Amino acid sequence: SADAAIRECRPNDIPGLTKKCPELRHIYFNGRAAQQLFFRFMPADLVENAGIGTHRLPSTSPAYPLAFEDKLDAWRAILHGLKM
Repeated sequence: SADAAIRECRPNDIPGLTKKCPELRHIYFNGRAAQQLFFRFMPADLVENAGIGTHRLPSTSPAYPLAFEDKLDAWRAILHGLKM
């Protein structure tokens, strides 16, 4: 579960997803590595031009030293986003 173990990552087709799902308004990242990889592989203007917000959440990995309850509270931000 360590980010250092990531070797040959391949990005998902997020540009294709935004075309198929134009109602997509927010992308949540499971930790810092996911966020960094997203912005490394995606066109810089992808989220800005589509009006998509982004938010990094704490990693769910057991290697990330944050209490479960604190992770859960942070991840509840998605519920707020769904109610918008």
